[in-house]
Order: sequence, then structure tokens, then C-alpha cells
Amino acid sequence: MLKLNVREIESAGHLEQTVSVPAEKHRIEMPDDFQMDGPLAVEWKADAFDDEVMVTGTAGTEVVTHCARCLADYRFHLQVRFEDHVPLTEPQVDLIEEIRQALLLALPMKPLCRGECAGLCPHCGKNLNTEKCGCKSGEIDPRFDKLKNLKLDR
Repeated sequence: MLKLNVREIESAGHLEQTVSVPAEKHRIEMPDDFQMDGPLAVEWKADAFDDEVMVTGTAGTEVVTHCARCLADYRFHLQVRFEDHVPLTEPQVDLIEEIRQALLLALPMKPLCRGECAGLCPHCGKNLNTEKCGCKSGEIDPRFDKLKNLKLDR
């Protein structure tokens, strides 16, 4: 499905295709906190040149992870662009590795369910997006009490 025959591309000069690959068929491993949830939609174009084949395209899928602030699970759509250059001496182009690398690079370092996520209360642990808590927000941790009176010269 995502292995392209270099000879076929060379003889045609230009090929393009849109493919939907079921999750169980593409075997793309994601980091522990992320899980692909649905098919991988791939659109690619291949062009043959004097000494190489160039394949460009886009790939998209749904991803499920948990928010770094409130720990709630959420899903988002991940869409990436990819490009691969293969010499004409190679028998085939395998797009899976290029797509895998592009997907991994596009994953957020700090996934947030939404930009204004309030997170969890540091005292009671309630999700501040869904409910208010009775904790006092101005309370200082007693371990840092001595720092209140610290004066800094400027």
C-alpha cells in the first residue's frame, strides 16, 4: 500500500494516489502517551527525474493523548507533510518510515486539551476546568514561609 515501485514511477514519469490505511496495517509506533485512533489518510505524488524519484505528500490521522495540565484524555487531528528522495537504483520507496518520522516530529511536546486549560488544583487535585474547589489560592507552602520576608537589593 505504501511501498511504491521505482520502475513503475520511472516509466510513468508521474504517479499520484490517495490511500486510507487501516490502523492495524501500517504499524506506526507512537510514544507511550500518544495513540493513533483511526486510519492513516495518505495522499502522495511521485515524480521521476534523471537519477532519482521524489515523493511528496501529506498524511493525517486522529491521535488520542492526555492533557499535560488536567490529565483528561482528548483527541486531535494530526496532519503532516513528507518528502522522500530515492535513487533510481533502489527497487522501491517505502513511505511508512518518512511518514512515521514526520508524525513524531509534529507531536506536541506539552499536549494541552485547549490553550486556556486551567489544570488541576495543586492542593486537592480537582480538575479546575469542570469544577471549582474550596482551596485558598493565596496560601503559601509552609516550607517556603521564610522566603516571604526576604529582601533583595536591586
